[in-house]
Amino acid sequence: MATLPLRATQTPQVWPIPGLARLSAYLSFLAEVYGEAQHSMREANKKYPFAGI
Repeated sequence: MATLPLRATQTPQVWPIPGLARLSAYLSFLAEVYGEAQHSMREANKKYPFAGI
């Protein structure tokens, strides 16, 4: 009876830079959206100071 040689499967080499770039782009997008929302709220508060915003 012959046995087959066992070989470990090669795992693909994943480079983390594209994933980190996507994560940083997403976080910068969230920061930009938050900053724009704060800016529009300040402008609305200047235009309508007693609106209760």
